[in-house]
Amino acid sequence: MIPGSAVYHVVEAMAPLYTAAVLGYASVRWLKAFSDEQCAGINHFVALYAVPVLIFHMVSTNDPYHMNERLIAADTLQKAIMLLALTAWAFWSHFRGRRGGGKDGASASPIKWVVTNFSVASLPNTIIMGVPLLDGMYGSVSGGLMKQIVVMQFCIWYNVVIFLYEFMAARDSSAKISPVSVAAAAAENRDRIGENGGSIRAEGSQHQVVVNIEITEVAAAAAASPTAPDSAAEEAAAAADWILDAENC
Repeated sequence: MIPGSAVYHVVEAMAPLYTAAVLGYASVRWLKAFSDEQCAGINHFVALYAVPVLIFHMVSTNDPYHMNERLIAADTLQKAIMLLALTAWAFWSHFRGRRGGGKDGASASPIKWVVTNFSVASLPNTIIMGVPLLDGMYGSVSGGLMKQIVVMQFCIWYNVVIFLYEFMAARDSSAKISPVSVAAAAAENRDRIGENGGSIRAEGSQHQVVVNIEITEVAAAAAASPTAPDSAAEEAAAAADWILDAENC
Protein backbone atom coordinates (compact mmCIF):
# COMPACT_ATOMS: atom_id res chain seq x y z
CA MET A 1 0.00 0.00 0.00
CA ILE A 2 1.47 3.32 -1.11
CA PRO A 3 1.11 5.95 1.60
CA GLY A 4 -0.25 9.39 0.89
CA SER A 5 3.10 11.03 1.59
CA ALA A 6 4.68 9.04 -1.26
CA VAL A 7 1.95 10.15 -3.66
CA TYR A 8 2.50 13.73 -2.55
CA HIS A 9 6.25 13.47 -3.23
CA VAL A 10 5.58 12.04 -6.70
CA VAL A 11 3.15 14.84 -7.53
CA GLU A 12 5.60 17.39 -6.14
CA ALA A 13 8.36 16.04 -8.38
CA MET A 14 6.23 15.81 -11.53
CA ALA A 15 4.08 18.96 -11.17
CA PRO A 16 6.65 21.46 -12.55
CA LEU A 17 7.24 19.38 -15.68
CA TYR A 18 3.57 18.77 -16.46
CA THR A 19 2.61 22.35 -15.63
CA ALA A 20 5.10 23.71 -18.14
CA ALA A 21 4.01 21.14 -20.76
CA VAL A 22 0.30 21.92 -20.34
CA LEU A 23 0.87 25.68 -20.42
CA GLY A 24 2.98 25.38 -23.57
CA TYR A 25 0.38 23.24 -25.32
CA ALA A 26 -2.50 25.53 -24.32
CA SER A 27 -0.65 28.70 -25.32
CA VAL A 28 -0.07 27.34 -28.84
CA ARG A 29 -3.26 25.33 -29.34
CA TRP A 30 -5.92 27.66 -27.97
CA LEU A 31 -4.42 30.96 -26.81
CA LYS A 32 -2.27 31.46 -29.97
CA ALA A 33 0.38 33.15 -27.86
CA PHE A 34 3.25 31.87 -30.02
CA SER A 35 3.58 31.73 -33.78
CA ASP A 36 5.12 28.87 -35.73
CA GLU A 37 8.42 30.74 -36.08
CA GLN A 38 8.56 31.39 -32.34
CA CYS A 39 7.83 27.73 -31.57
CA ALA A 40 10.61 26.68 -33.93
CA GLY A 41 12.99 29.06 -32.17
CA ILE A 42 12.05 27.70 -28.74
CA ASN A 43 12.52 24.12 -29.93
CA HIS A 44 15.90 25.07 -31.40
CA PHE A 45 16.97 26.63 -28.10
CA VAL A 46 15.87 23.57 -26.12
CA ALA A 47 17.67 21.18 -28.48
CA LEU A 48 20.92 23.16 -28.58
CA TYR A 49 21.22 24.54 -25.05
CA ALA A 50 18.70 23.30 -22.47
CA VAL A 51 18.90 19.55 -23.07
CA PRO A 52 22.74 19.44 -23.46
CA VAL A 53 23.15 21.39 -20.21
CA LEU A 54 20.78 18.99 -18.42
CA ILE A 55 22.66 16.00 -19.83
CA PHE A 56 25.99 17.48 -18.75
CA HIS A 57 24.67 18.04 -15.25
CA MET A 58 23.36 14.48 -15.11
CA VAL A 59 26.61 12.92 -16.27
CA SER A 60 28.95 15.17 -14.30
CA THR A 61 27.21 14.50 -10.97
CA ASN A 62 27.57 10.73 -11.43
CA ASP A 63 30.52 8.95 -9.79
CA PRO A 64 31.87 6.34 -12.24
CA TYR A 65 33.94 4.65 -9.50
CA HIS A 66 30.92 3.84 -7.34
CA MET A 67 28.47 2.49 -9.87
CA ASN A 68 26.26 -0.51 -9.22
CA GLU A 69 27.76 -3.34 -11.29
CA ARG A 70 24.70 -5.55 -11.05
CA LEU A 71 22.41 -2.78 -12.23
CA ILE A 72 24.70 -1.92 -15.14
CA ALA A 73 25.01 -5.60 -16.12
CA ALA A 74 21.24 -6.12 -16.00
CA ASP A 75 20.57 -2.99 -18.05
CA THR A 76 23.23 -3.91 -20.62
CA LEU A 77 21.94 -7.49 -20.88
CA GLN A 78 18.33 -6.53 -21.53
CA LYS A 79 19.31 -3.92 -24.14
CA ALA A 80 21.67 -6.34 -25.90
CA ILE A 81 19.00 -9.07 -25.99
CA MET A 82 16.46 -6.62 -27.40
CA LEU A 83 18.87 -5.38 -30.07
CA LEU A 84 19.91 -8.90 -31.12
CA ALA A 85 16.30 -10.05 -31.30
CA LEU A 86 15.29 -7.08 -33.45
CA THR A 87 18.34 -7.57 -35.70
CA ALA A 88 17.49 -11.25 -36.19
CA TRP A 89 13.92 -10.28 -37.07
CA ALA A 90 15.25 -7.70 -39.58
CA PHE A 91 17.47 -10.25 -41.35
CA TRP A 92 14.67 -12.81 -41.40
CA SER A 93 12.22 -10.33 -42.90
CA HIS A 94 14.79 -9.19 -45.46
CA PHE A 95 15.62 -12.69 -46.70
CA ARG A 96 11.97 -13.71 -46.71
CA GLY A 97 11.13 -10.69 -48.85
CA ARG A 98 13.92 -11.51 -51.31
CA ARG A 99 12.81 -15.13 -51.65
CA GLY A 100 9.23 -14.05 -52.20
CA GLY A 101 10.26 -11.58 -54.89
CA GLY A 102 9.29 -8.58 -52.80
CA LYS A 103 10.57 -5.08 -53.10
CA ASP A 104 14.29 -4.94 -52.42
CA GLY A 105 15.33 -1.46 -51.49
CA ALA A 106 16.20 0.91 -48.71
CA SER A 107 12.57 1.99 -48.36
CA ALA A 108 11.50 -1.61 -47.66
CA SER A 109 14.32 -2.27 -45.21
CA PRO A 110 13.22 -3.30 -41.70
CA ILE A 111 16.21 -1.55 -40.12
CA LYS A 112 14.05 1.52 -39.59
CA TRP A 113 11.69 -0.57 -37.47
CA VAL A 114 14.69 -1.97 -35.57
CA VAL A 115 15.82 1.54 -34.61
CA THR A 116 12.29 2.63 -33.69
CA ASN A 117 11.45 -0.41 -31.59
CA PHE A 118 14.82 -0.42 -29.86
CA SER A 119 14.53 3.27 -28.98
CA VAL A 120 11.00 2.89 -27.63
CA ALA A 121 11.68 -0.32 -25.69
CA SER A 122 15.16 0.35 -24.33
CA LEU A 123 15.81 4.11 -24.39
CA PRO A 124 12.98 5.74 -22.41
CA ASN A 125 12.84 9.37 -21.39
CA THR A 126 14.82 8.77 -18.22
CA ILE A 127 16.31 12.26 -17.95
CA ILE A 128 13.14 14.33 -17.90
CA MET A 129 10.65 11.76 -16.60
CA GLY A 130 12.51 8.92 -14.90
CA VAL A 131 14.79 10.76 -12.50
CA PRO A 132 12.16 13.14 -11.01
CA LEU A 133 9.63 10.29 -10.75
CA LEU A 134 12.00 7.92 -8.96
CA ASP A 135 13.26 10.70 -6.71
CA GLY A 136 9.70 11.37 -5.61
CA MET A 137 8.83 7.68 -5.15
CA TYR A 138 11.98 6.19 -3.61
CA GLY A 139 14.25 9.07 -2.69
CA SER A 140 17.61 10.27 -3.95
CA VAL A 141 19.12 6.76 -3.96
CA SER A 142 16.91 5.63 -6.83
CA GLY A 143 17.67 8.86 -8.66
CA GLY A 144 21.38 8.04 -8.42
CA LEU A 145 20.78 4.59 -9.90
CA MET A 146 18.83 6.12 -12.75
CA LYS A 147 21.73 8.48 -13.43
CA GLN A 148 23.98 5.46 -13.90
CA ILE A 149 21.63 4.06 -16.52
CA VAL A 150 21.57 7.44 -18.26
CA VAL A 151 25.37 7.53 -18.35
CA MET A 152 25.49 4.08 -19.97
CA GLN A 153 22.91 5.15 -22.51
CA PHE A 154 24.95 8.14 -23.60
CA CYS A 155 28.25 6.26 -23.60
CA ILE A 156 27.14 3.14 -25.49
CA TRP A 157 23.57 2.84 -26.69
CA TYR A 158 23.02 6.24 -28.26
CA ASN A 159 26.17 5.65 -30.31
CA VAL A 160 24.69 2.34 -31.50
CA VAL A 161 21.52 4.13 -32.60
CA ILE A 162 23.54 6.83 -34.38
CA PHE A 163 25.51 4.10 -36.19
CA LEU A 164 22.25 2.52 -37.37
CA TYR A 165 21.00 5.88 -38.62
CA GLU A 166 24.23 6.48 -40.53
CA PHE A 167 24.02 2.98 -42.00
CA MET A 168 20.48 3.64 -43.23
CA ALA A 169 21.53 6.99 -44.74
CA ALA A 170 24.48 5.38 -46.56
CA ARG A 171 22.25 2.60 -47.84
CA ASP A 172 19.64 5.04 -49.11
CA SER A 173 22.25 7.14 -50.92
CA SER A 174 23.87 4.07 -52.51
CA ALA A 175 20.47 2.85 -53.70
CA LYS A 176 19.76 6.21 -55.36
CA ILE A 177 23.03 6.18 -57.35
CA SER A 178 23.27 2.47 -58.10
CA PRO A 179 24.83 1.41 -61.48
CA VAL A 180 21.49 -0.03 -62.60
CA SER A 181 19.72 3.30 -62.14
CA VAL A 182 22.56 5.17 -63.87
CA ALA A 183 22.42 2.81 -66.88
CA ALA A 184 18.63 3.10 -67.04
CA ALA A 185 18.85 6.89 -66.98
CA ALA A 186 21.45 6.88 -69.77
CA ALA A 187 19.30 4.58 -71.93
CA GLU A 188 16.26 6.79 -71.33
CA ASN A 189 18.22 9.87 -72.36
CA ARG A 190 19.36 8.14 -75.56
CA ASP A 191 15.79 7.14 -76.39
CA ARG A 192 14.61 10.65 -75.70
CA ILE A 193 17.28 12.12 -77.98
CA GLY A 194 16.37 9.63 -80.71
CA GLU A 195 12.69 10.51 -80.49
CA ASN A 196 13.30 14.25 -80.50
CA GLY A 197 15.89 14.24 -83.30
CA GLY A 198 13.29 14.24 -86.07
CA SER A 199 11.30 17.05 -84.53
CA ILE A 200 14.47 19.10 -84.06
CA ARG A 201 15.38 18.68 -87.71
CA ALA A 202 11.80 19.49 -88.72
CA GLU A 203 11.86 22.65 -86.64
CA GLY A 204 15.18 23.65 -88.26
CA SER A 205 13.79 23.18 -91.75
CA GLN A 206 10.64 25.10 -90.83
CA HIS A 207 12.73 28.05 -89.58
CA GLN A 208 14.78 27.87 -92.77
CA VAL A 209 11.66 28.13 -94.96
CA VAL A 210 10.38 31.07 -92.93
CA VAL A 211 13.72 32.88 -93.22
CA ASN A 212 13.89 32.20 -96.96
CA ILE A 213 10.47 33.81 -97.37
CA GLU A 214 11.58 36.79 -95.29
CA ILE A 215 14.75 37.17 -97.39
CA THR A 216 12.65 37.17 -100.57
CA GLU A 217 10.37 39.83 -99.11
CA VAL A 218 13.32 41.92 -97.99
CA ALA A 219 14.94 41.65 -101.43
CA ALA A 220 11.68 42.69 -103.11
CA ALA A 221 11.37 45.65 -100.77
CA ALA A 222 14.94 46.68 -101.51
CA ALA A 223 14.27 46.56 -105.25
CA ALA A 224 11.07 48.61 -104.89
CA SER A 225 12.60 51.20 -102.56
CA PRO A 226 15.81 52.65 -103.93
CA THR A 227 16.04 55.12 -101.02
CA ALA A 228 17.21 52.53 -98.51
CA PRO A 229 19.07 49.86 -100.42
CA ASP A 230 21.92 49.60 -97.95
CA SER A 231 19.77 48.74 -94.95
CA ALA A 232 17.73 46.19 -96.88
CA ALA A 233 20.87 44.57 -98.22
CA GLU A 234 22.31 44.38 -94.71
CA GLU A 235 19.17 42.71 -93.39
CA ALA A 236 19.22 40.19 -96.23
CA ALA A 237 22.89 39.41 -95.58
CA ALA A 238 22.26 38.94 -91.86
CA ALA A 239 19.37 36.58 -92.58
CA ALA A 240 21.52 34.56 -94.97
CA ASP A 241 24.24 34.25 -92.33
CA TRP A 242 21.69 33.03 -89.80
CA ILE A 243 20.55 30.31 -92.23
CA LEU A 244 24.12 29.16 -92.77
CA ASP A 245 24.70 28.96 -89.02
CA ALA A 246 21.50 26.96 -88.56
CA GLU A 247 22.51 24.52 -91.28
CA ASN A 248 25.94 24.03 -89.74
CA CYS A 249 24.32 23.26 -86.35
